[in-house]
Amino acid sequence: MPAATFDTQAANDALRAAGVGEAQAKATVAMVRDAVSEGVATKTDIESLKADHGRLEEKINGLAGNMKAQTMLIGGVFITVLGAAIGVPIAVLS
Repeated sequence: MPAATFDTQAANDALRAAGVGEAQAKATVAMVRDAVSEGVATKTDIESLKADHGRLEEKINGLAGNMKAQTMLIGGVFITVLGAAIGVPIAVLS
């Protein structure tokens, strides 16, 4: 994930202009820079995740359709086998 942009010089200048000492301004800017640059998702990251989500959703829908077709096939086989099993004893008894 690329780092987010943070203008450390502008932040330092703003803190110094507000009366913050040089050492405190540098420490504050470093802390904020580290926080901003680690773990921040960019627009590109989010778009990539959306695309991945869309592809996964398509795969899941395809698998669900396959499962439905297989379930119907298994149900048909079960009914055929059950019908044959019930039909044979009835034919023998007749």
